[in-house]
Amino acid sequence: MPPSDIRFFTEDWTITVPSLPNVKFLRLTPLRSDEQIKILSNPLNSPFASPSDLAEVWDEEMKKGVKERFMARYNLSKTKYQALEIVVEIDGETVGQGSVYEIPQVLAGLANIGLTLAASARGKGIGRAAMQVLLRLANELEVDLVHAGTMSTNKLMRALAKSLGFTEREEVLSIPGRGVVADILFENVDYKRYKDLEMKVEFLGPVLE
Repeated sequence: MPPSDIRFFTEDWTITVPSLPNVKFLRLTPLRSDEQIKILSNPLNSPFASPSDLAEVWDEEMKKGVKERFMARYNLSKTKYQALEIVVEIDGETVGQGSVYEIPQVLAGLANIGLTLAASARGKGIGRAAMQVLLRLANELEVDLVHAGTMSTNKLMRALAKSLGFTEREEVLSIPGRGVVADILFENVDYKRYKDLEMKVEFLGPVLE
């Protein structure tokens, strides 16, 4: 299915939801990629990290690689509609990052949802709202299935995923080039039911690169 609005892939935008008016979900663009790195590279933001995450050393080479992979997804999404990514802001401060994108190296047509929040943003309903926004954005992608994953020790994420309609099963997920990224998979979510999520999208014009 083509996207409902091509501007999700061609323009900058922000999303807000009625329940959290001071929180903004901004499109992750090249100019915001440093904000993504800031969230991902802080170990305090990943208390339930996978073995591959724990083994990562966030030196300049690592940061360069993360940016290059993002740019590859970003550029491909201009024509293939297979990735949308966000940063999360509270009153102008970046407190999280999230993504939904196809992972054809695992299965063609399968999209993975990922979310990382700063400790200051947890316990406020932001994680739930961000996951709902990402599930809504999944409807813009040319994919057939959506899943997510975490480590078994992440009980809060497991409860959240269940409440959003995912079912879980134990399986070690390895991604080429990264290693083990999860030992609990969330799947079988009816992401299409989030297509009518109540949210406000403000399109801001062409992305500045």
